[in-house]
Amino acid sequence: MKPSLLDKLLDGRDEVFKRKVLHLVSQTGYSENDPLFVILIVTGTLQTLLNDKPAELEQMFDRWFGSVTKSLDLVEQEIVERQKTAIAEAAGDLIKKAERQEASRFFKSILPGAIASSVLVVVGFVAGITVPPVMQGGYVAGERLTAEDVEVLRWAKSNDGFYARQLLEWNADYLKVCERDIVNIPVKLKMGTQEAKRGFCLLYTKPPEERF
Repeated sequence: MKPSLLDKLLDGRDEVFKRKVLHLVSQTGYSENDPLFVILIVTGTLQTLLNDKPAELEQMFDRWFGSVTKSLDLVEQEIVERQKTAIAEAAGDLIKKAERQEASRFFKSILPGAIASSVLVVVGFVAGITVPPVMQGGYVAGERLTAEDVEVLRWAKSNDGFYARQLLEWNADYLKVCERDIVNIPVKLKMGTQEAKRGFCLLYTKPPEERF
C-alpha cells in the first residue's frame, strides 16, 4: 500500500505523537494527504498544539474545515447559478427558434391566400375606378368640376334627371316648332286665375312605341 503524505511526515516520530495525529485526523475527517498537515508538521506547530493546546488545535481545524466548506459552497453556488443561466439562455434560444419557425409556417400558410386576396382587391379597385367611366364614355381630359357641376351631375343621375333626359330625347325635333304650333291648337293653360299666352307647348311624355 502506498504511504500517504501524513505517513511520510510522521516517519521517525514517536508512537505517542503518531497516535495523537491519527486520532485527530479521524475526528476531523480530513484526508491524510491534506496539505495543512505539511505546514503544521514542518513548522513544528502540530506537535506543540498536540502537547500543550489540544482544544485550540481542534478549533483551528474547525475553522479550517468551515473555511473550506464555505469556499466549496460558494463554488457550488456559482456553478449552480452558471448552470441556471446557461439553461435559461438555452431555453430562450429554443423558444425564439420555435417562435421563428412557427411564424415562418404561419406566413407560408397565409401568404398564397394573402397574395390572391390582394390581387382581387387591386383588380376590384381598378375595375371600380376604370370600368364605369369607360362604359359611360370615359373621362373628359383637362376638365375640373366645381361643386355646382357635381350637384348638376348628381341631379342628372337621379330619377328626375333621367326622366328629363327622356323628355328631351322624345321631343328633340318637335321643341323647335312646338310654340308655333300651339297657336293653332285650341288649348289654354291656366295657373289659378291667370291664363298663359305664350311660352308653353304640347310635349310627348311616352316613348314612340307607347303613343299609338
